[in-house]
Amino acid sequence: MSHNLISDQKTRLSAVLWIIDHEPNQPIPSKVFKSLAQDPLAYQQLSSAYDKAIAAHPEWTASLISVAADMDSSFGHGDRGMARFAQAIEAHPKDAILRNNACWARATKNIELDKAMIDCDAAISLQPEGGFFDSRGLVHLQRGEWAAAISDYDAALAKMPQLNTSRFGRGIAETHLGKADEAKSDLAAARLANSKIDETFVGYGLKP
Repeated sequence: MSHNLISDQKTRLSAVLWIIDHEPNQPIPSKVFKSLAQDPLAYQQLSSAYDKAIAAHPEWTASLISVAADMDSSFGHGDRGMARFAQAIEAHPKDAILRNNACWARATKNIELDKAMIDCDAAISLQPEGGFFDSRGLVHLQRGEWAAAISDYDAALAKMPQLNTSRFGRGIAETHLGKADEAKSDLAAARLANSKIDETFVGYGLKP
């Protein structure tokens, strides 16, 4: 993204605000928000911009809430991000993608895992997609529920065989259960597909 190459913070902020106003459904990397996190006024402007975008585009509620919550967390306002999800879910309780995204946001940050499980269970009940099983698998990993994690990752890979996050997560669970050969195979396959996957899971607080 072009604004990610801009060194001047004021110009970068203007670029991000332009994207939120004109192309709100375009994802913005966390590192961009984190690069602006020293400016409290930037948070106020970005939060207001996302509030307006979410109100103006109900068809994109799930994706916009997810990016806005990531922005909140990047600025040290993770509670605000979770509140966004709670408000949106209250208004759209049968939005499976929204429920999954709320689960994923908590699982990746290893917070409020009971609430994460409730949302993942709801998402899978509404729409049993492979990616939703992957999200719930991560919740199980964070809770140290290795067998349950493997079960969910098996379900995810049955639907999406190339899902390297599920293969890597399953490898972590297999490692903890002493399934060395299976773990070695899964971890190697995931690393072959994504050379930075270890770094991704370390960001979640997890490693084989």
